Amino acid sequence: MLDESFYKRTWSPESSPIADIVFIHGFAEHIDRYQQFFEFLAKKGLRIFAFDQRGFGKTAKTKSQYGVTGGWALALKDIDDAVLMTKKEGIPLFLQGHSMGGALVLEYAIRRPHRHLIDGYISMAPLIELSDTVSSIVLTMANVAAKMMGSFQLRNIVKPQDISRDQTVVEQYKNDPYVFLFIKMDSIDLDSLCHRTGTLKGVGDMLVGGMNLLKPESAKAITKPIVILHGDADKARV
Repeated sequence: MLDESFYKRTWSPESSPIADIVFIHGFAEHIDRYQQFFEFLAKKGLRIFAFDQRGFGKTAKTKSQYGVTGGWALALKDIDDAVLMTKKEGIPLFLQGHSMGGALVLEYAIRRPHRHLIDGYISMAPLIELSDTVSSIVLTMANVAAKMMGSFQLRNIVKPQDISRDQTVVEQYKNDPYVFLFIKMDSIDLDSLCHRTGTLKGVGDMLVGGMNLLKPESAKAITKPIVILHGDADKARV
């Protein structure tokens, strides 16, 4: 259940909503990054419910919790709870997500038991595969390691300029304390490298989950309208 330990918010229109959206953020980020976007949607008559996932944002209150998501199974259960909390009689409900959240939205549309409650899906830049190809050997090793040391935390180095073509967004992302844990090193340009925290279990589930999404039978299982958006210059995921 999405109890008090989760940071969660609702953005509401001034009048009765024409539809509800449950929004799922991406890896190593948080819902307040989308403040301007959610305000825009609310002005259009939409009501948005979102929460910082386990291991990220304000839900991760200590360093020992950074990146500890419990894997896809637990993340999808949390989305179940959000859907059940948000669903209102007579109001269309949409599930939307970005990056890792976009992949979770696709998985939800394919296999989750409460998907009949969703009227449509929006998946933005879903993290299905990394832009740098991961070999089957590396993937197998990651799966074995994840089973043995699933909660082992690791840092993922990402170039902030790959996040957006909008330099203002890049600067906000670099300086966001709920996204990055910076390490000061004389030999490293702090503007070009940043360090984010995940776990072997979480990263392994993302890679395996992406492979499962690409199976032909997965697409055939989606029965509701779906929109998939992806930038053709995206250097972080494909």
